[in-house]
Formats: sequence, C-alpha cells, structure tokens
Amino acid sequence: MDLPITPKFFKKLELFQGLRRLDTRNKDHEEWKMEKEFLFWAHENHFHLGTYFNTPRIIEILSRSNKFTNQQLSNHTLKMMQNTVEHGWAEYFMTQPKYNDIKINRLGILMAEVIFDSNSKLKRCFYIIFSVATWIIFGLTILALVLGVIHLIILII
Repeated sequence: MDLPITPKFFKKLELFQGLRRLDTRNKDHEEWKMEKEFLFWAHENHFHLGTYFNTPRIIEILSRSNKFTNQQLSNHTLKMMQNTVEHGWAEYFMTQPKYNDIKINRLGILMAEVIFDSNSKLKRCFYIIFSVATWIIFGLTILALVLGVIHLIILII
C-alpha cells in the first residue's frame, strides 16, 4: 500500500511555494509568463525527457497558446530558456552552454505538474492547506521539543 504523503509530495509543496513567490515577484515579466506556459505545455505534451528544444520549437509551442505576440516571442524566448535552466528545470543539451538547445529535466517535469495543478482552484487550495498544515505541525514539533528541554532542565536543577 502506498502512502499518500511521499517525499515527492513535500517536493511539490516546496515547488508550489516557489511558484507562488515567483508569481508575486514576476507577474509582469514576459519571460516568466512564457516559462510557465512552456512548462504547462510540457505537462500535457512532453513525454520523453531526452528530447531537446531549440528556440524555433519553443516559439512554435508558445505561439499555439495565442497569449504572446510574435514580437514578444522573438524578444523574450532566449531569455526565457536561460531562466528555465537557471531555475533548475532544464539543462543545456550540449556540453557547452548553447542558449538555443535545452531539455527539461525531472525537476522541470515536477514543476510542470505543480503549474498544471495550480490552475485548478481545488488543487491550489489543497496545496495551500497542506503548506499551512506542514508549517503548523513543524512549529508544534519545535515547541514540544523546546518545552521538553525546559522540563528536563527544571528536573535537573
């Protein structure tokens, strides 16, 4: 029987908190919007981790969403690809950094899943509730440890 709470679950909570932070900080940046749209696409359509993406392919993928103009795509795609690598969600395909060939890694696929889930209000609430619950349980555990140490010190004295 599989447990519902696995290390993957906690990694997804961590990624969700990072997603919320990036959404708040970068809500008006075209590169971030493109990066999210690319990873959203990857969740549904990218099935082989070894496949690389070059600039024309990413422009083709992003243009299907009809959320970006041709000007935005030509101006921001390269920077979006660099950001995806810097966030740790993709790697350069060649041994030397070549900014127009990247491949999504396992962490990128997991982040794609979180981005996909965050578009559902129910799943978004689920992430928020479990994030808060995790912090409450963590806080109560620390409080119990501190009170236990204080009790031990009182007994010793």
